[in-house]
Amino acid sequence: MMPKKLENDVRRKPASRTHPTPGPWNIIDRPVSGAIQIVPSGTGLRIATVTNCDNENDNARLIAAAPDLLAACKALLTHLPDPKGDREIREMAIDDARAAIAKAQGGAE
Repeated sequence: MMPKKLENDVRRKPASRTHPTPGPWNIIDRPVSGAIQIVPSGTGLRIATVTNCDNENDNARLIAAAPDLLAACKALLTHLPDPKGDREIREMAIDDARAAIAKAQGGAE
């Protein structure tokens, strides 16, 4: 269950459906604070902080993989429905989806 304050903040702020912060997003472990931060490459800005929860590393990997997962899903929806389309492009879309899943599960970045 989401803490009440966070739940209220989420309701107040409309989700950005068209312009999320571009990826890739990276995981930075902050051993002093015990927090895991997710930051966009080359910015130092924080997208999210994961702390004090079960499976912190797994959750952080999933959050960091979000831009890759979104791009892979979009590519699959674009290229898979057309069986007469370019087979090489479809295979690349499938490979990208597999890579994004692996990143979310801690396999590759």
